Amino acid sequence: MASKRHFARETLMKILFIRHFFDFNDKGKNEKGKDIFEKILSFENSDESSKKFIEKTFFAIEKTLEDIDGKIKIHAPSFPLDQIAKVDLAILRLGAYELLYGDKKEVPEIVAINEAIELAKTFGGENCPKFVNAVLNAIMKEK
Repeated sequence: MASKRHFARETLMKILFIRHFFDFNDKGKNEKGKDIFEKILSFENSDESSKKFIEKTFFAIEKTLEDIDGKIKIHAPSFPLDQIAKVDLAILRLGAYELLYGDKKEVPEIVAINEAIELAKTFGGENCPKFVNAVLNAIMKEK
């Protein structure tokens, strides 16, 4: 049975996926993100600690998105961000965030990668798990 944190990551991945379909300008970025966050969470059965994790992580990813995307570009040079499937990109962003900025005592690097691979198996295309594994392992080794 999957943990609460795994289900929280699933919800977070859905939020990151859906954010692609909204216009995020600099002025309205956090307000729009907050709206998306609240609407999706209202449909999920998340406890309060999971909701706090999702909210904290979503807005942290938003703040560090340029750096995260830069790392993905470096380690997947044959795949421009706009050509990566949006689900795959959402999974990569979550995994890269946990590798680069996450609390290693709470989520060791190998756990972050394994969680991303599990999300890729569930939500991504046929090659997504291998792609996610390769990119995240490269990011981890670079650090």
